[in-house]
Amino acid sequence: MAYGHLASDVRNFLIAGSRKVADHYKRLIANTNDAGERQLYIDRIARESRAIQALSENGGYAG
Repeated sequence: MAYGHLASDVRNFLIAGSRKVADHYKRLIANTNDAGERQLYIDRIARESRAIQALSENGGYAG
């Protein structure tokens, strides 16, 4: 059985999901005037970016 292929599919799915989440936060930033809320979204985008990087580099997760 091709477990490597399955792992790759799951990794790609997780990367796509993290990108979608980060894009959502970017849209929320564009529509808020609250500095605290904006910083929350910036922090969450950074977290998703770290997850994408970790998944892209070695298949690990750096949540």
